[in-house]
Amino acid sequence: MTELEGLSRVLMRSETRTDYEAAWILARSKFGLVSILVRDARDFTAAAFIEDANLVLKQARRYFASQSLVLVQANSESGLARARVVMEDVLQVRDVAPDVLYEKHAVENETLGVALLSMG
Repeated sequence: MTELEGLSRVLMRSETRTDYEAAWILARSKFGLVSILVRDARDFTAAAFIEDANLVLKQARRYFASQSLVLVQANSESGLARARVVMEDVLQVRDVAPDVLYEKHAVENETLGVALLSMG
C-alpha cells in the first residue's frame, strides 16, 4: 500500500490495563479507502481476532473501503512468539512470518489482510 493517509481513528481501551489495546483507522490510499485495525500483541487471542475481523469488515462495508486489514503489533520477542501461535491457529497457516501480509477469506466474498508486525 502506497501513499496511505489516515482520515479517522477510534482508540479502544483495554479492560485490564490503563492504556489502549487497539485502534481502528479509516485511511485513504491511491487505490481507495482502507479499513485497518491495529492490535497490541499482548491482547491478541482467537476471540479478539474474530471481533477485530468483524469490526474491520463492518466498517469497510459502511465506508465502502476497498481493503480491510488486521495488524497485530508485537513490541517484544515474547509477544511476537505468543501472537504467532494465535495467528497460526486463526489463519490455519504453519510458521507465520512477521511482517508478511496474509489473506483470510471472510463471508460475502470479502478478503481480509492479516499481518503480524515486529517492532525490530
